[in-house]
Amino acid sequence: MPFSMPIGLYLKRKKKRKEMIAGYTYHSKLVISLQITFFHSVPFFPSYPI
Repeated sequence: MPFSMPIGLYLKRKKKRKEMIAGYTYHSKLVISLQITFFHSVPFFPSYPI
């Protein structure tokens, strides 16, 4: 961490990155669950590998 950067800005940036990572993991989980439900509802794709 550079000392020239204000601590508030550093913490804010860190928090933003954390939220981005959390949003990304949530989004990927959502996509995976949607894929699973979709491929289980399609009758001719019973054992589609994800």
